[in-house]
Amino acid sequence: MTDPTVETTSGRVRGQTRHGVYSFKGIPFAAPPTGRRRWTAPQPVEPWSGTRDALEFGPAAPQDTTPLMNVGPTDEDCLSLNVWTTDPSGRKPVMVWIHGGGFLIGASRQREYSGARLAVNGDVVVVSINYRLGAIGFADLPWLRDRDDYAANRGLLDQLFALEWVQENIERFGGDPQNVTIFGESAGGMSVATLLATDAAGRLFHAAIPQSGATFHTIRRDQADLVAARFADKLANGAAITPDLFDNAPVEQILAAQRRCATVAVSTGPWNLPMRGMNFLPVHGDDLLPDDPQRRIEAGAAAPVPLLTGTTRDEWALFSVAAKMAPPEQRGTAMVPGLLDDAQLADYFEANVPGHGAALLAGYRTLYPDAGADELGVMLETDRLFFVPATRMATACASQGRDVQVYRFDWRSPIFGGAAHAIDVPFVFGGVDEPFGKMFTGGGTDAAALSAIVQQAWTRFAYDSHAAAEGLPDWLAYDAATRSTMIFDREPRLETQPWQERLALWEEVR
Repeated sequence: MTDPTVETTSGRVRGQTRHGVYSFKGIPFAAPPTGRRRWTAPQPVEPWSGTRDALEFGPAAPQDTTPLMNVGPTDEDCLSLNVWTTDPSGRKPVMVWIHGGGFLIGASRQREYSGARLAVNGDVVVVSINYRLGAIGFADLPWLRDRDDYAANRGLLDQLFALEWVQENIERFGGDPQNVTIFGESAGGMSVATLLATDAAGRLFHAAIPQSGATFHTIRRDQADLVAARFADKLANGAAITPDLFDNAPVEQILAAQRRCATVAVSTGPWNLPMRGMNFLPVHGDDLLPDDPQRRIEAGAAAPVPLLTGTTRDEWALFSVAAKMAPPEQRGTAMVPGLLDDAQLADYFEANVPGHGAALLAGYRTLYPDAGADELGVMLETDRLFFVPATRMATACASQGRDVQVYRFDWRSPIFGGAAHAIDVPFVFGGVDEPFGKMFTGGGTDAAALSAIVQQAWTRFAYDSHAAAEGLPDWLAYDAATRSTMIFDREPRLETQPWQERLALWEEVR
């Protein structure tokens, strides 16, 4: 194969071929969001002449780096995307990946997100995108609201701008712009779920797969103001807080101020539950998100695109282990394995589920009388932040007539002591024997076999809005009565009403 070239709306790009896959990396989909443009909606990229090499990934958005995520170089000029395709002349379903990382870290260039295997095994076109993160992507700044070009939710607007690029260009890469599925995990899944409640649903994408993320992770503007006040105070460091401060501050100074906002607690979603650390979040109350996304879905305010969603069995196990490894001064309010008893756990959950913490803990203790405090903590946080929100989102979508399928990953990680957060990622992308995937799954033939099933199910959903695969039982649609859920483990199975007793404990928390 010769290196392919494609004419985009901004100019010609040259990709490369490897193992039968054409890849195009680091294609800019918007102008560099620098200076005053830090705080605006994304702007069109300046067209280029000649042929631009699309052989290397673009830089990640500015962020604090972590050893678990190898994001490579960072730069404010980060708004680029990547495309993998097996046939630029085809017209295949398109799957657009939105990376996770708590809206603070992450990048489309991470090795575990390579779309090559998914493109080949599922016969789809895969796109992965960058978006602005942290304060630059999500701080809502009252000092700039009188500007005509100011925008909140800039990270979400970047995602939508990338989807506009897909509509205008993906046919030239062999994709069908009328069959676009968005999928993402963690903050990427939360992004996907949030976009379900916008008018982009049905227009810029036609199906959605939020993985370990639901519609309960946006905040009201008054809550965003609490974070903005702390951020501005730390950014100014005693100087006057002016628009120029935000435009001209070096990125390192912005990141330093952002770090000092981690202790600000904000209340998210209709539950009004406090969140700490992850508080640069999408904000509802503007033109993009007039109301909380869950309420918009319940009210039928968004197009009923098909939904495939779910969680892992032990989401919080990842964060629990990470807290144990962190230095004491960085643990904050995290639950640390081996340092908990029921009394400390009760205090933690009373702080995080005000008025309900003691009753919830008592309920879980009744269901699991032999569990240690560490185990109960993982269960409670898994349910609070992931399982219950995903269930309520799926139920609301099904009640609005959407086609909904639900899954749960039960594959046990040898390192994290359960089916930890992000264990689904290597199964979806086919990287179970890559370093990241092997760390989570253990690798091997059984993991590879399950990965093949998962990839077939995900791409079948992209083709015809119903996930199915050889090796799976019939995957029934989800509804409130049966809550049919596909359990992904060494032997996949379909369950009805899984964890019903646990779910019932949360009925009073609304």
